[in-house]
Amino acid sequence: MTHKNKSLKELLELEEEIQNLIKMKREEEKGNFLKRVDDLAKESGLSNDEVTALFDKSNRKGVLPPKYRNPEDPSQTWSGHGRKPKWFQDLLDQDKNKNDFLI
Repeated sequence: MTHKNKSLKELLELEEEIQNLIKMKREEEKGNFLKRVDDLAKESGLSNDEVTALFDKSNRKGVLPPKYRNPEDPSQTWSGHGRKPKWFQDLLDQDKNKNDFLI
């Protein structure tokens, strides 16, 4: 019997069965992944805490330290990442060397 000939009830039951199989497969894949990570950590001599810290987003710094300072207004700084601030671009437009503004 093809799926075209199944009733709505049968298709919904089939859908539920497939969703349950997908959930089980996902859990199985997660377990396999964690086992591989654990094996790699052991090979590398890393503790579980060290591995966990690698994946912990709260440990990541959100703000980069400033790399450049505006000589005309020392309160203006730029990390060197992202869009150039207007004061920095203005200095470059005046044929100034960006290395002159390094902190």
